[in-house]
Amino acid sequence: SGAVRIVEELERRRAALDEIALRVGKLELDVAIGDLAPAPGGIVRIGSPFFMFFALAALYQLGEVSLAETAMRRDWGDMYRMGIETCVECFNDPGKITTRSIAHGWSSSPAIYLAEKVLGIEPLSPGYRRFRVCPQTTLSHAEGEVYTPYGKIHVQWEKQGESYQISCQYPPE
Repeated sequence: SGAVRIVEELERRRAALDEIALRVGKLELDVAIGDLAPAPGGIVRIGSPFFMFFALAALYQLGEVSLAETAMRRDWGDMYRMGIETCVECFNDPGKITTRSIAHGWSSSPAIYLAEKVLGIEPLSPGYRRFRVCPQTTLSHAEGEVYTPYGKIHVQWEKQGESYQISCQYPPE
């Protein structure tokens, strides 16, 4: 029946998302790129910042907010600690720049997730004409801006217990 097919499809998607979560880090947060030892359970760590866009999306969809933030801090933090102020084509060995290019815009997925998930500014229509503010993060506070064709959206929030105190300035309609 149709209901059975829907349940089977949902189960298949959940299994695929679980596999992505494993590849991003639950079993391999301590496995450094370039290690000669095999990753736990034969899992291969994601080596491309570009692909991390999709992996991070899956983690947020699974509700694995802490793991998504840990992966961003780990991988893009390594770039920053090595003095790289752009986004590289591929992840490097710790302390050693081995990438072919250090200017790859499609490797900048944290810029999207920091605005949409951490700051919480989510577009509901093209150009952010309509949007909502709904942080999904482990942080206790954040402040930032998203520039839209209609002007700047500025959000500042602080977590207070289980709720948020949110201040939002946005362009007039």
